[in-house]
Amino acid sequence: KYALPEAASLSSNRVLDIVVERHCEDLGWLNLISSEVRSLVKTVLVYDKSDGDCPPADGKDLPSDMHVVVTQLKNVGRDGHDQLYHIATHYDDLAPYTAFLQAGFHWALGGLKDRYSGWK
Repeated sequence: KYALPEAASLSSNRVLDIVVERHCEDLGWLNLISSEVRSLVKTVLVYDKSDGDCPPADGKDLPSDMHVVVTQLKNVGRDGHDQLYHIATHYDDLAPYTAFLQAGFHWALGGLKDRYSGWK
């Protein structure tokens, strides 16, 4: 079982950036992030590569109690492009921990959510 570091053992509680790589997936699952994880989140960054294939990410669907930033990117590359973009763009202000996530649930990950603490 994997768990995030205890918040009390860190110099600042807000130590985690969540980077979400999106292409038309529903982001409603962000509202299901547990309070334990939310207390650690510095910023949720959504890199939206919808490119007109669907409506862009809408702020009304995103958690209002977390700092969420949506950035439109061209739909080039795959998730590695988003990761490299994030690291290059935020090199001087990277969070101590960064979780890179694809926006959609993938069949290959079925059942894994029960193995990680902090996620509903």
